[in-house]
Amino acid sequence: MADAFKRDLGINLIDLVNVSTRSAKRQKELYDAWIAAGKPAATPVAKPGTSEHDEENANALDINQSSDARVLPWLCKNGPTFGFFATARGEKWHWAWYGERPPLTRWVRHVANLKRWGL
Repeated sequence: MADAFKRDLGINLIDLVNVSTRSAKRQKELYDAWIAAGKPAATPVAKPGTSEHDEENANALDINQSSDARVLPWLCKNGPTFGFFATARGEKWHWAWYGERPPLTRWVRHVANLKRWGL
């Protein structure tokens, strides 16, 4: 995917990756801070042990898209070709790898996100 991204946009995809993995301890800190701030329990911050960034089976990347408006449309169009899907509601930067045969729930969430974002 990085090669196609570079070819099409002239940008190194790796330079845009903010987060790929985080420890269970860090995930718990993020979740606890979200809840302590009075945010809803139905949260975009995954409960510890359920994050796609989990260090044991990490399959997600957070991709910075602020520097170029072409990044999100490119990911939406081409990500699934390489097994990457927008799987977190409201998080345009969160892309998870599920390979050629993602669970149906991931496809559904991906399509819902594209509609939500007008893409």
